[in-house]
Amino acid sequence: MDVENKGQASVPSGGSLTFSSGNYLALNDPQTIGTQSYTFECFFYTASNGLQTILGATATGGMSIWLLGDGINPVTIIQIDRSNIDAAQYTVSPITLNTWHHLAVTRDSLNNASVFLDGVKATGSASNATNYTASSGLIG
Repeated sequence: MDVENKGQASVPSGGSLTFSSGNYLALNDPQTIGTQSYTFECFFYTASNGLQTILGATATGGMSIWLLGDGINPVTIIQIDRSNIDAAQYTVSPITLNTWHHLAVTRDSLNNASVFLDGVKATGSASNATNYTASSGLIG
């Protein structure tokens, strides 16, 4: 995911999004998921087969979603973790460079977790009872 930071950008009248001092789009009201059900959806575009953050934790213990790439081969693994602890990996079809993709990550009240890339359910870890104790809210 390529996010370009050209100085401090913000959304006027409400300020719901800003660019952090790095290359992350930061939610002004990051959320702590805890043990509750959730759905995270986004569209992303990437020009790299390297390791990339889709959703980042704003503090240790928050949920992160990664594209796990080696920089050479097409990415086929999406990882969800809590600051590199309790990592769950999901196998998806190879992610095509320079193309928009849709990602959906869900957890229901029974701790069943699912990852969907472009509407196709990934294989891999299916249970996720992780308690995300810190907020998530960095995008990119």
